[in-house]
Amino acid sequence: MRLAAAQEITPNIEELTLKAFRITPRLGIAQINLHHAVAASAVITRKFTSEDLGIVLVQEPWVYKGQVKGLTEKSIKVIWDLSCDNPRTCVMLKKETNYFCISEFLTRDLVAIQLTVNLNGQAREVVFASAYFAGDAAIPPEEVRGLVEYS
Repeated sequence: MRLAAAQEITPNIEELTLKAFRITPRLGIAQINLHHAVAASAVITRKFTSEDLGIVLVQEPWVYKGQVKGLTEKSIKVIWDLSCDNPRTCVMLKKETNYFCISEFLTRDLVAIQLTVNLNGQAREVVFASAYFAGDAAIPPEEVRGLVEYS
């Protein structure tokens, strides 16, 4: 019975879909829940490069000994709350991206970054956030409400 439950929540790698879109011609963004899967982490890392993404908002990354694993490559930076043992969210971005990590919104369940994006010829400060909404907590979480007020 336990094995059947584990198989239910393990994503099928062939069915792994990445919902991505372009904010600008040079900035692709995507969001994905990896369900702590090692293989899914490898797939998303390859897709990050092959689909020329700039940012991926990740929930439930593979974590080992308090470190997010499987998402790093020479051209990728991964941001998460280093002070927690089991982060439930992180952000992947191109290493050359100039960003500001909004430390007051850096927790186990929320990672928020700010960067300047050229939208319609105007430089705009944009906040991107990866958030994990726990099923047994208030929706949206208090920290997400705070981020919405901040931005």
